[in-house]
Amino acid sequence: KPYLDQTILIDYVKTMFAHYDEMISFDGYKYDLLESTRQILNNLSWYYIERIKESYLANEVDSLSHWGDEFLSLYNLQSSLMACDKNRMLGTWLRKARRFGKTAAEKTYFEWNARTQITLWGNKQASKFLHDYAAREWHGMLNDFYKPRWERYISRLQISLLTGKKLEKVDDYNQELGFVFEKKKYSSKPCGDFKKSVEEIIKKVCSEKIEYKEYGEKQSTFLENVLKDITKK
Repeated sequence: KPYLDQTILIDYVKTMFAHYDEMISFDGYKYDLLESTRQILNNLSWYYIERIKESYLANEVDSLSHWGDEFLSLYNLQSSLMACDKNRMLGTWLRKARRFGKTAAEKTYFEWNARTQITLWGNKQASKFLHDYAAREWHGMLNDFYKPRWERYISRLQISLLTGKKLEKVDDYNQELGFVFEKKKYSSKPCGDFKKSVEEIIKKVCSEKIEYKEYGEKQSTFLENVLKDITKK
């Protein structure tokens, strides 16, 4: 559940972080701190999503824009966190996939397949049921795949309120198809400052004076479930 024990989890992260210097050499500590920090940021994102929904339904475009910007700002924070672990990087996944190819063409094929698996999953028919089935919150994916998706959606919400027109459906599959054919190079070498990333996320999460509550089970699909109430307006 999106907000399950968020307050307790924040305290847990802060307590772990207080022992950073003496514990960071232990792999288990780093894994737990990264995962817990990622989760408290994720929980905050769902709070922002609720505010976006409420703003749209109340016809408050300025409020929607504010919460939209707040939500989008979380991608940079999470991306910096994921960049500190080679196993949370898109480059690591693509590099492993390309190793299966013996020729340039085969390497391209295996990279395309690896990109497809964690996004659209398959062709348009398969994607109707398995879109985002193997989604990964990795460095590279966050700012190059998920953030643009949300930027497009928030823009459509703003335009809908400004024009008074009903939110139109779009072909998400074709919009995202280009990503699986891209050749952008992604590093598989960790970078950044893990301690600073955790510290910034704690600061961001604690800056919001939020009374967390549970909003039901987190849904997996983008349009129909995450923001389904908006389409009923």
